[in-house]
Amino acid sequence: MIVIAAGALVQFDPAIKSIVEAADLSGWKVAALVLGAIVLVRLLLAPYWIYEAQRTKLNTAALTLSRISEDRPFTYVTMTFEVTGQNFHAQPIYTVNRMEFLFENISDRILKYEIRELYFEFDGKRTDIPISNVTPNYIHARQQMGYGFDVSGLVVQTFPTTFVVGFDIEYDNEPSIRRRGTKRVIRNTFKSFKPMVWNDVVTDQREYWPEDERA
Repeated sequence: MIVIAAGALVQFDPAIKSIVEAADLSGWKVAALVLGAIVLVRLLLAPYWIYEAQRTKLNTAALTLSRISEDRPFTYVTMTFEVTGQNFHAQPIYTVNRMEFLFENISDRILKYEIRELYFEFDGKRTDIPISNVTPNYIHARQQMGYGFDVSGLVVQTFPTTFVVGFDIEYDNEPSIRRRGTKRVIRNTFKSFKPMVWNDVVTDQREYWPEDERA
């Protein structure tokens, strides 16, 4: 390419013939010039290529998150517990009075949900929580919402102690797009109530389409 360019210059301007001849553009010099030009171009374009690759990855990740938030935007965050305690003869006795789920809507649209099943297990006994869906439950876009319920008969004297809580919730966008369902079983293991020290582990998790479940 360089030899061709040099020949063209000589044809259009014979005055530079002496310059081209002095450069002796032949043999290994041509190969070295070509290789140097390629390396120079690649070095100049390398930052752009790196930037373009990173931008593509970020755009792909953002698109994936967006699709997840639109398809399965109703998410479980954590739980809170309301506990009262008394101390009889240096033996702490605690009573769990209330539990509350914290949910989050990670989409840009309002969600309407219905609780299908809610229960907890303690000391090998399962207790189903009465559910009232008389009025619709809503979570606004990009917001968190708590759903609490009172419990009775949960007296704790020894630690660690474990509560298992499960729920089945169906939800849709407002206005409606498609009804979806989510199920969780969460094991909460407490080392202490005062201070409140515990960890929670999701032992069962499932996302589903209600129409498939009832088919």
